[in-house]
Amino acid sequence: MAKSKGKLPAPAPREQSEEFNDFLKASDIGGEGTTAALEFTGNVRGPEDSEFGERIIAEVKYNRKTYDFSIKTNNANYRLLHDRFGADPGKWRGKVGVVIKHFRANDYIAVTRNQ
Repeated sequence: MAKSKGKLPAPAPREQSEEFNDFLKASDIGGEGTTAALEFTGNVRGPEDSEFGERIIAEVKYNRKTYDFSIKTNNANYRLLHDRFGADPGKWRGKVGVVIKHFRANDYIAVTRNQ
């Protein structure tokens, strides 16, 4: 076995079809007050249970990268997206404005009301 000189070997290339996208985090967009536009692709899975309650996972594009965006079904983001796109997740396509907000030592992504 060859010595690694203290470095870890590179992981095998990941095949997109077998793995999920990285989750979009507020830090991927910027600091508090930063605005952006996410493009929803229409690929939505869920609802599923998580340790924080029921959520859906919507695929979005931001800065030429594809992410998964976790949306709890009991919060304002879900209500605003449902009002905008409707009850059929396959129709969740198009650009949506978001802003980074801060609550209790955490930044989070908030869907803006004005579309």
